[in-house]
Amino acid sequence: MNKLKEKYIWIFTLLYFIFIPTIFFGQEKDDFESLRLHILSELSARDIQQAFASLDSLEILAETRRQKIQTEMVRAILYYQQGDKNRALGIAMDVEQDYRKNGNYSDQISAIGFIASNFRELGLFNEAIIYLDKAEKSINKLPDGHLKGQYGALLYHESIAIYNNKKDYKKVKENIQQAYTYVESIEVGKQKNFFLATTINFDAANEYNLGNYNKSKELYRKALETLGTKEDLLYGLIMLGKAKVALKEKQYNSSLDYLQVVDTMSVASQFFLLKSELYKTYMDYYEAVEDSVNYNASHYLYLGTIHQNDGELKHAANQALSQLRSKIAVNESKSSSFIAFGILAIGVLLVIIVLMYRRSKNLTVRYEYVIQRLNEGKILEQEKVSHLSNNQNDNLSVGDAISKETEERILLSVVDLESNGDFYLDPNISLTKLASMLETNTKYLTYVIRKHRGKNFSIYINDLRINYIVLEIRKNPELLKYKISYLAELAGFSNHSKFSSEFKRVVGMAPSIFISKMSA
Repeated sequence: MNKLKEKYIWIFTLLYFIFIPTIFFGQEKDDFESLRLHILSELSARDIQQAFASLDSLEILAETRRQKIQTEMVRAILYYQQGDKNRALGIAMDVEQDYRKNGNYSDQISAIGFIASNFRELGLFNEAIIYLDKAEKSINKLPDGHLKGQYGALLYHESIAIYNNKKDYKKVKENIQQAYTYVESIEVGKQKNFFLATTINFDAANEYNLGNYNKSKELYRKALETLGTKEDLLYGLIMLGKAKVALKEKQYNSSLDYLQVVDTMSVASQFFLLKSELYKTYMDYYEAVEDSVNYNASHYLYLGTIHQNDGELKHAANQALSQLRSKIAVNESKSSSFIAFGILAIGVLLVIIVLMYRRSKNLTVRYEYVIQRLNEGKILEQEKVSHLSNNQNDNLSVGDAISKETEERILLSVVDLESNGDFYLDPNISLTKLASMLETNTKYLTYVIRKHRGKNFSIYINDLRINYIVLEIRKNPELLKYKISYLAELAGFSNHSKFSSEFKRVVGMAPSIFISKMSA
């Protein structure tokens, strides 16, 4: 539980670095900047896949070298939010070097902060400090005033997170006060509100850790008032903090209300750290109200998130550490480089051995979880609990137009088709084709699938296909001898790559690994 509390605190700082380009350059009005801000502040919180899709348009609008670098930084941020830390760090470290070469100190500090936050979250504190030292040098090159106040506050936010990890809450409090001091020099406006709200959140979380729940509750209220918007992910983090405090004070109805708000943001944004802490808080809530059924459902998801995230963190740590060490080694003397490389090689080898063991263990746990789900007759899908909200903002207009009778008719047709047909195995199935089969239009069908299945059409079809092939493999051991490409075709996929990607998303491991475990 303490480990998750630490991650929860880390979310505040990392979230801030994610949105720092938006805050600093929000005054620009060109099409590129407008789209970049839209992707970071709105799309990423609402629909991560749509945010990725919008990167193509951002690349087209990028005319200057700086804009091209900024586009890559947006890509790194989205990969991080999706949970792919290894790819996010690799891109961000390259971006930081490009900024440094171009002399863009403010942009460079944003990238450095993002990298340092990632290293800290991976447990590589020495490496995080290396980047924080770089950030401090760049901050000192800025003139006193607005920007320096912003970056100074960020620097202390990072220190807060490190001392929080050490559970030195007195030091945390000292750094919070320093952050408040820097925030005072920021110009009045939306940027200052965001910085101040984030600092207050650190303060509220620290008081929570100290057991001062009344003070923590008041600070969370002040943070919401200061933030002044419900669109940022920071709003969801504040609400999660309020839910924790309400739970400690046995205000169970209020706690559940706050959790349901976070639910919606978690499902839409796919922000994985927020999801794992949300599942843990749901467990605490259901334990408190003695609801064993929903407690177990939340517990399954919590364990699945932790097992998957631990493996990804270890892998990302190994990759990032190797990349960082290589860059440091270039600047050292030949003899020092040789010694450092030898030590690193030994360390990396040991890490790889440990990672291979833990990865094997995590995959075994995941496999057992999948088999348990199948034994219980439950479907495999992207992790969520049954009580999570599936409402989508972009579905509201259709919801107003469709009648209850039409909605129920379409839903019954979908259920009947799922039970008695294999329409999803058609490689040419499309939303239009399925709508025609059900004698409705695509907008109504999309609405029903989103509302009652909690997913878009593509994910809906692919979930059905993967569940089909997993059950077929289990029923017919002969299929274990066939190539992956044949299984992909059997499941209705047009190519091997898409099948493998979707299989891993739904099952939690590559098809080859699943087959090998089934064969054992």
